[in-house]
Amino acid sequence: MRKHIQTLIAAGAVLIALQVAPCQTKSQSSIPPGIIPAELFFNQEEKSDFRLSPDGSMIAFVEHADRNQNLVVQVVGRYTTIQLTRDSLSSFPPKSSFHRNPFYWLNNHELVFLSDKNGDGQYRVFLVDTTTRQPRCLTDYPNSNSSIISVYSGKKNTIVISCNKRDPASPDLYRIDVRTGDLELIYQNPGGMKIYFVDNSGKPRLARTPSGIMKMNDAKGEFEEFICARIDLVFLPVCFADDDTSFYAYSNIGKKRTALLQYDLATLKEVKTLCADSSYDLWSLEERNDAISPTSECVYSPNMRRLLYASYTTERQELCYFDVETKARFEKIRERLGSYDYSMESYSDDYCRFIFKVSNGKLKGSYYFYDHETGKVKLIHQLSMWLPGKYMADVKGIEFLSRDGDMIHGYLTMPKGVELKNLPVLVNVHGGPHLRDTPGYNDINQLFANRGYLVFQINYRGSQGYGYDFMKAGYKQWGLKMQDDITDGIRWLKEEGIADKSRIAIYGFSSGGYNVLAGLAFTPELYSCGISVSGNVNLFPYFNMIPQSARELMGDPVKDSVQIAATSPLYHTEQLRSPLLIVNGAKDRTIPINEVDEFVNALRKQGTDVMYLRYDNLGHNIIYNPKYKLEVFARAEWFLKKNIMRKP
Repeated sequence: MRKHIQTLIAAGAVLIALQVAPCQTKSQSSIPPGIIPAELFFNQEEKSDFRLSPDGSMIAFVEHADRNQNLVVQVVGRYTTIQLTRDSLSSFPPKSSFHRNPFYWLNNHELVFLSDKNGDGQYRVFLVDTTTRQPRCLTDYPNSNSSIISVYSGKKNTIVISCNKRDPASPDLYRIDVRTGDLELIYQNPGGMKIYFVDNSGKPRLARTPSGIMKMNDAKGEFEEFICARIDLVFLPVCFADDDTSFYAYSNIGKKRTALLQYDLATLKEVKTLCADSSYDLWSLEERNDAISPTSECVYSPNMRRLLYASYTTERQELCYFDVETKARFEKIRERLGSYDYSMESYSDDYCRFIFKVSNGKLKGSYYFYDHETGKVKLIHQLSMWLPGKYMADVKGIEFLSRDGDMIHGYLTMPKGVELKNLPVLVNVHGGPHLRDTPGYNDINQLFANRGYLVFQINYRGSQGYGYDFMKAGYKQWGLKMQDDITDGIRWLKEEGIADKSRIAIYGFSSGGYNVLAGLAFTPELYSCGISVSGNVNLFPYFNMIPQSARELMGDPVKDSVQIAATSPLYHTEQLRSPLLIVNGAKDRTIPINEVDEFVNALRKQGTDVMYLRYDNLGHNIIYNPKYKLEVFARAEWFLKKNIMRKP
């Protein structure tokens, strides 16, 4: 129900096969005015995940230092902090459907949290008291993972967790007594259950499996499937209504666009539409700043048993209020702080105090504390406070018509203090491909805009956010119509006089990296160079990684083999002549590294200028690690300067 910041996972790597110029770090004194050192864009944040105690008197947050993370509390209005965890219990789980929050207030002096031991990746549930400061493990079971499902369990001093101590592949659902550590089995997983949804009393009602959504049959005491998984289907339960007879969910079942709906639990029929937009999905996913996160937020108060508001993204943030008090308070705050994107991070049980976050395309985010009784709004933390705001680039939404008449949306991150005319361009293609770009803060975009590039993002067909038909229009269109939309966006930039046609580069991560290789192979006249990070060189192996339900997205590897081969860059290396920076991890389970090696060798043999960064000990998410992200983009900066900025 709340936005989260994905925890970065440390990993080791061996860098080989580098035929590049040495990477040098400039001293602060040698950096020209207005140029921000690259490391400042990717520095690890000092604090995250601010949450108020139930009475609103204390703030808990995660403090980051090197590879360690610790849970810290602070009395509201004071600067002194109290560290609750040790470095040996310092790795909180990455944000996912299993781990929604790294910690929860149990009461005004105790918290429960998830942590592993020295980075072993096996997450356990801990209890810690703010007075004794001695974390106690509640699920110290060998080779197991736990997740906190709900702190509203229906019984005093208990919480609901999932744990796979019985079967590593099948997490069971338990109620655990935080005083004694005693476990009460609520539901034994027969196999396949991955995510549980419980009502306000802690009873399991819904579950997610790879094949779909299950509903609990109370008479039988087991889950039964009621929605089959499909690549085009969205059904995401958010929370239960106050009487537990209905629940709220994002859904596009029977609709052209995803909406926020209320469903009757007994009949699973739609009760009413709570919020919808005629042109945009209310729920979609984006990837920026090293995290895949929803572009929407639905906030429900378990204590007050009511929905407060929902937010979603069109070409800006939209707010849908369900609570008069919330609307009045947000409008008051907006009058004081200005036009930003707002999100509720945490609030006291009486809803008189809360913490909220503001952000926009130039500001990664600032956290504020609000006291309704005093009306005071106080800044408590600014993310990336070391970035000078006066040098940050503005973000502008644009739209253009594709060659077949579809309206395509995108964003320009514009270099500071220059006219939008005849600029060097970096096309930043999002991954997924069923994600989307938004006008929110993007560290990569800001880095390259600071270096003088116009950064161009395109929500090509197949992207989320624009309805079912628009997403489905991208099915089986890898390297075809999806790529055409990117090409048409570049042509629009040229027609508008914004782009210097001789200085256009393309960058992408994951499926965006594939778009880089496809662009350089199939429209080589458009690009001066390209940067592909964890990009697919061959589409055939991808079929081994996707579920059968997603085959409609890609096609059939046998029936559609001619098309798949025609759109796989590995088989068209002779067409790729522009300089290329390619970055891949040898432990990437989606992209065989031997095929990447083959691809690079073929390009070099024909004389194509290739800079190859091959990380032997990393997998797909290379740039999710701040150390290697900085290394990759230091090389990228040098590469672009060589191939674009130094051109006459």
